[in-house]
Amino acid sequence: MDESKQVTFGAEVRTLVFALLVTALIWVWAEGQSVSGIAVPVRVALPDGSSGDLELDSPELSDHTASAVLRFEGATLALDAATSLRGATLTLEPGSPGLPTGPGPSQVVDLQRALARNPEVARLGVPLSSVEPASLVVSAVRLATRELPVRVELAREIPLAGDPLPGVQKVRVRVPEALVDKIPPGTQVVATISEEQLLSLRGEGLETVKAVCRLPAALGDIKPVRFQPDSVSVALRVRQALETAKLPAGIPVWYSLPPTEDSSRWTIEVVDKFLPEVTVTGPAEQIARLSRGGNAGGNSGNTGAAGNPPAPTPAPTPGAGTSAGEPILQALVELTSDERARATQPAAGAPGPGAGKGAVLTKPVVFTGLPPNVSVLNPPTVQVRVSKAGSGGGGAGGASGGAGVTNPTPGEAQSNSDRE
Repeated sequence: MDESKQVTFGAEVRTLVFALLVTALIWVWAEGQSVSGIAVPVRVALPDGSSGDLELDSPELSDHTASAVLRFEGATLALDAATSLRGATLTLEPGSPGLPTGPGPSQVVDLQRALARNPEVARLGVPLSSVEPASLVVSAVRLATRELPVRVELAREIPLAGDPLPGVQKVRVRVPEALVDKIPPGTQVVATISEEQLLSLRGEGLETVKAVCRLPAALGDIKPVRFQPDSVSVALRVRQALETAKLPAGIPVWYSLPPTEDSSRWTIEVVDKFLPEVTVTGPAEQIARLSRGGNAGGNSGNTGAAGNPPAPTPAPTPGAGTSAGEPILQALVELTSDERARATQPAAGAPGPGAGKGAVLTKPVVFTGLPPNVSVLNPPTVQVRVSKAGSGGGGAGGASGGAGVTNPTPGEAQSNSDRE
């Protein structure tokens, strides 16, 4: 084949390929522009009175909604957008075209007209050819609004520390205009806390739950009723069951001095080194925690050498607990500077300052390490002997920092317990 024939053949091939491409594009374009139809099932929600004066209802409706099938006709490509509405709920707002404008029975809703103007349908840009059913027959009821105070009720009685407090004091109630006079003055909306909500309460501090609003049972024949809001938040505090328990004897008594005092100048002896049984009362859970935590021990075996006072033992950190986080009850006697000064003044007729074994004070015991809302019934008192160091008084010196305890021997602990 000569060169001229080769050139002619190549041109013919290119022309044929180009023609095929153009034909395919025209076919695709024509297919997309061809007119066809599509049916899209949806749900249609009619006004229920929550946002307008009219409520539309009918036996054919389920919760103010009805099933409908929308038919669209148009270009194939445009119809693809209409499939996005499949299974959707289209809401007809009050005042939409095709809806009743006044109250009365047997009112006609023109679904074809109303849905054609619906924003979700209009944005598709595809003609709505028909709706099945084309219309609905409903009754239109005009609603009137009243503001009523809220009263909280519980599904069952539980102990509360105070009255439950609703988050809002009044609720807007919408009822049929013809029945509004049936609501007597003083009527309250009942916000009911369900059994499920009660079971969710932890019983720890102030808690908040949701309560559903309704009219009192005596007004149950007023229907329909709409609330705004239809539920309110309620704050309440569960009153915990109280329990009283006795902690065993043997709680050691610590003493403390003001931090400005030089404890080395004084000899302080807690005469009643251990407490008898201590009775505590409070929430059952906190009492159980206190019982598990135990008591703060003060005797670690440092009884000192014969003839010498035992080494001072630092007071425990108030509120300290066990390694598991349980509280520990601690008994403490607090001595003020004035009490210390009065206790070490010589008695009338005494030979000189600091003579004798010092004075004995009767002091109330304070307790640290108590869980929240737990108290000690009939707090005991103990005796403390105070004298100047080196004046002949017995007992251990205070710990550095103004706090300490005299460590009893096991025999002393037993004798004190028996004596109490």
